[in-house]
Amino acid sequence: MRKCAEPSVGRIKGRVAVTTLLLLLLCSCATTDQTLVLAPVGPPPKSASHGKEGYLQVFSATTPVNDGGIQYLPHSSYRIYRPDGQFVKAVRNHMTQSDQAPQRVVLPAGEYYVVAAAEGFGVVKVPVLIKGAQLTLIYLDQTEPKDLRVADEKLLVHLPNGRIVGWRSKPAQP
Repeated sequence: MRKCAEPSVGRIKGRVAVTTLLLLLLCSCATTDQTLVLAPVGPPPKSASHGKEGYLQVFSATTPVNDGGIQYLPHSSYRIYRPDGQFVKAVRNHMTQSDQAPQRVVLPAGEYYVVAAAEGFGVVKVPVLIKGAQLTLIYLDQTEPKDLRVADEKLLVHLPNGRIVGWRSKPAQP
């Protein structure tokens, strides 16, 4: 019967070192921030602003849900932050699993940013301008906003694949 040679202490330390290095590399790759940051989105241009509160509606990515043989597409949850990173609100973005309409959120007029899932792009960060008594719409799902398709391209924010996200809140830089 042949006896297996036991690995030397040096060989074991070498394997541990290589394994540790690989784990560190994998962890550093996993924590790299890959969030796509979009241009600021706001309400339609030239809309009159009055009041202290405005509205936000985010058409975030959807996930199919089968409810008794009927397929629904509720919008995914998202988070709202102030420009300094202070957390403002978590939005579930649907009332029930069969609710396909994104929630309309009331916010004080001002600047924010939204962290949400966009269909085909994963997590995105969208700076948002909320104006008094105005509705800011953000399209991150497959919705094609017909009223925006005829607008001047310089007034719109797009995903890298060309899909319209919403109205640009600040003029595009030449």
